[in-house]
Amino acid sequence: LQYIQNKNAYIACRIKTSVAMKRIKYINKHKINCSNINMVNFDAKKDFNVSVDACLFTCNFASDSADTRCNVYKSLYSLTPVNTLGFRGNILLNNVGTETGIDGLYSNNQKLWRSGVKHDCSKVMELTAIYSRLYNGYNEEVDIEDYYLYPLLKSSDIANGRIYPEKMVIVPQSRIGEDTLQIKNTAPKTWDYLCNYKDILDKRKSVIYKNKPPFSIFGIGEYSFAIWKIAISSLYKRIGFQLIGPINGKPVMLDDTVNFLSFDSREEAEEAYSLLKSNPAADFLSTHIFWDSKRPITIRILNKLDLNKLKSFDTLCLCR
Repeated sequence: LQYIQNKNAYIACRIKTSVAMKRIKYINKHKINCSNINMVNFDAKKDFNVSVDACLFTCNFASDSADTRCNVYKSLYSLTPVNTLGFRGNILLNNVGTETGIDGLYSNNQKLWRSGVKHDCSKVMELTAIYSRLYNGYNEEVDIEDYYLYPLLKSSDIANGRIYPEKMVIVPQSRIGEDTLQIKNTAPKTWDYLCNYKDILDKRKSVIYKNKPPFSIFGIGEYSFAIWKIAISSLYKRIGFQLIGPINGKPVMLDDTVNFLSFDSREEAEEAYSLLKSNPAADFLSTHIFWDSKRPITIRILNKLDLNKLKSFDTLCLCR
């Protein structure tokens, strides 16, 4: 891209859509002179037997100025684009030109959204209730105290509107790095159960578990134990918020592929839920989400939307 700019040249290549997006960002960041950028989608599974979003990426370098807008076409046979990507500063947006009115909804570096519990050992840490009995992923019956057990919703549950948990998860810590030796006295049967699987838990590959207390988890903090939450799956290719309340007096835990907001009261949660389900919120998020990503709905994107400004925006629209 650096070499070919300002030459009478044209590039066309078949690449993953995510790589094409990186090229567009690179072109914008380095102010490379090119224009007529296009992404033409095709069925990579059908044509190449590869399960990945892919496109024909093209751009024209016979220009002395830069135009980083990119037209996206549904297929080689499409005459009009289904979307146009463009930049606002260094932020790449969907449907550029149609985002009028969302400027006032950007947050000032708020960090409200969180991801759920990460344990990387579902067969041990997640239990299924069958006729009032608990079974782990090895189909073994588990008899432990209720103290460290919490209802669990996973990404597929949230995306499909299943808000009544069928699984439980063991949460041995209330904050990252907390000493787990206390479990031995507080819930001895839970301690014995975890010790029985210590070798498996110790073999978890992620470096985040190294030099941490036994049976450590991540994505845990005071926010995890809030009674009310608004959750959205980071994996599924649709915007679908769910309002989550307590089950049998206990807060519901979410897995690490779920993003959520936490609330102390039902009233606060319901108000925020109503705002997030509004058209302005959907319009704002749709301009920032790129559905070809592995995790299209990220905490970074969600934190861009200021709920307080959204509330004022919604009130203003109603007044008009």
